[in-house]
Amino acid sequence: MNDQIVRARTQLLLKRPFFGYLTMFLEPVEDRECPTMGTDGKKLYINPDFVKPLADSQLQGVICHEVGHCALGHLWRRGTRDVIRWNMAADHAVNALILKDGLSLPEGNLYDSQFDDMCAEEIYNRIPEANTML
Repeated sequence: MNDQIVRARTQLLLKRPFFGYLTMFLEPVEDRECPTMGTDGKKLYINPDFVKPLADSQLQGVICHEVGHCALGHLWRRGTRDVIRWNMAADHAVNALILKDGLSLPEGNLYDSQFDDMCAEEIYNRIPEANTML
């Protein structure tokens, strides 16, 4: 897993310096409790079972997704909003940017073109409450 992450971060530095530079501020940490990847703004939590089957382009996209949350301040802008609904809105917002930049993401990512060019707050107000989505 470590080689995959190092290779992906290096490629981002070379091909997408903005994202690549920002990834250097997140310390990679293996975390099998994390379902995929995540960040707290200081660490990049990585589930090796999720990462292993990803294509290089998908891994780069997922790393950029996590960095995007930091760059866009999603971790600090939630306020008193519902955590699940906020995370969904933030995922839609960051994934629109990632895909628009030509990166790829694994299947099952949250993206809907109706939310293109919207910030997480706008998306949050347009998606149903979390307890009504089950």
